[in-house]
Amino acid sequence: MLAAALALLAQSVLDPLPQQPVEFGAVRWEREYDAARARAQREAKPLLTLFQEVPG
Repeated sequence: MLAAALALLAQSVLDPLPQQPVEFGAVRWEREYDAARARAQREAKPLLTLFQEVPG
């Protein structure tokens, strides 16, 4: 258990911002605003924008 926790911690230090996190479910979320806007226009769908800020 401790070894697994240390491995996860080491991985987070080495790779703090993964390029594309694993998505759960059928929705494929875009992470870049311009790409999401272009896709929404192309597919004639609304665009949901989520602003997430971690306080601190």
